[in-house]
Amino acid sequence: MAEPKIRFKEFEGLSCWENKRIEEICEILTGFPFEGQTIVNIGRNLLMRGINITEGVIRHSEEIDRYFDGDTSSLTKYRLKINDLVIGMDGSKVGKNSALVTKKEENALLVQRVVRLRTKNATLSYLILVSVGSDKFFSYVDGMKTSSAIPHISLTDIKKFTINIPQQREEQNALANYFRLLDNLIQSSEKKIASLRQVKAASLVSMFPQAGETKPRVRFKGFQENWKTVPFDIVFRYLKNNTLSRADLNETLGSARNIHYGDILIKFGTLLDIRKDDLPYITNHFLANQLTNNCKLQKGDIIFADAAEDSTVGKCTEIAFIGEEKVVAGLHTIPCRTLFEFSEGYLGFYLNSPSYHNQLLSLMQGTKISSISKSALLNTSISFPSNIAEQRQIASFFRSLDTQIFLETQRLDKLKQIKSACLDKMFV
Repeated sequence: MAEPKIRFKEFEGLSCWENKRIEEICEILTGFPFEGQTIVNIGRNLLMRGINITEGVIRHSEEIDRYFDGDTSSLTKYRLKINDLVIGMDGSKVGKNSALVTKKEENALLVQRVVRLRTKNATLSYLILVSVGSDKFFSYVDGMKTSSAIPHISLTDIKKFTINIPQQREEQNALANYFRLLDNLIQSSEKKIASLRQVKAASLVSMFPQAGETKPRVRFKGFQENWKTVPFDIVFRYLKNNTLSRADLNETLGSARNIHYGDILIKFGTLLDIRKDDLPYITNHFLANQLTNNCKLQKGDIIFADAAEDSTVGKCTEIAFIGEEKVVAGLHTIPCRTLFEFSEGYLGFYLNSPSYHNQLLSLMQGTKISSISKSALLNTSISFPSNIAEQRQIASFFRSLDTQIFLETQRLDKLKQIKSACLDKMFV
């Protein structure tokens, strides 16, 4: 059998790896078809369902977890053990949802359309988990899964998937320990990002006044006076936008750039920096010049997305840096310019906070596509501290959080790239 491209030095030149089907190295079992009326929200016997299994993790919540309270005397073989590998066989992410059973799921009952793989030891189970978490397995599943409304993979297909493993137990342990280290680093990074996002979400509530309040619940030291709350049109005047579609834009060349509402919803953060954010160009040079003569944007301008498929409509971005670039607001946007001075970033964070966005919920129109109009925005109010220094501290706090989230996300992406490269080179 072939050896991997990279091998731990102490094992170079030793016995080759073995190429085996999953069915050759695992005890395989699919779950029991529990009847719907026997499944309850609260009970004694946790059920291991496909919905519980995500990419590398088994998740639990009151909304997800279900139980069986009937007679289990004939269901012993469906009881899960620690380090069993479970794989969801259905769903849009079929082939990607696999995880090892932990102490929390020990003795849970395996449900239909979930497959359990059981090996002789924890090390081998982990190596199989690593293998089924690779691009090789994802590609295999993509070629085998059904194209029905709910994609699924068969038990036979799972059994036939081949895995290359070292023959020596010592090399198995070394390999497992290496990938455990990578996975621990990835999980640690994911937890840090989740924690930072929780801090930001909580701060967006506590550091801006809520409905009926004249000051926020949490403030920086030294600031005590009530905040101002004024109608939208006291703060902003509207600018012009255009209706250019994606077909009118390109990613490489042009004399002016265009802010598309889809990029506000998905790609751009609270603050838009032309040096970092990827804005498309207007393809038609004559039209680009014409638009910039009439509605060129500048630093501090706010651009709302006026349409979305959900309640994110009204999300906005504040232009933090534009330099000498010509930038205009495009399709389904509402560009605005302040009528008096605000500290950089304050309005961007405030307008994306629940304090302001909750005002938009009752003003949205549409069913499949939600929208917000210019006239609707005029029915909202803007809250802010009169002291520019307080605005500056608030903006600086949230910018610091966003920077930490960005850097940690970059670190996470790098760790995932390293793991992917190692999977490619350390498994044949």
